[in-house]
Amino acid sequence: MISKVLALCWLVIHSVSVYAQAEKFKCLCSTIGLADSWADSAGVSCYMIPVSRDAFNKSAGNFKLAVAVASPLSATKEKPLLYLHGGPGIATLGNLPNYLKSATWKQIR
Repeated sequence: MISKVLALCWLVIHSVSVYAQAEKFKCLCSTIGLADSWADSAGVSCYMIPVSRDAFNKSAGNFKLAVAVASPLSATKEKPLLYLHGGPGIATLGNLPNYLKSATWKQIR
């Protein structure tokens, strides 16, 4: 019983800590190239998250990873979607307004 209570306490503390960290990196969406007014109306929050350039070499420094989070359109128990895209020639964040209008995104959001 004590181990279950301790595990629950750890989970609550960890969840609060993760949320507090996320809020620490929140920024205006215009910082990452999205219109603030559009982001507010679409339920999108934006973040600049520091990421190590090299996990094995801390002296390599950090860069800031731009992240946009689209809130769910309805109450759901589904896990969040992590969408990563790489490669030259495609501006994923810049195309976010178009993605969120698509039928596919509306289904998974």
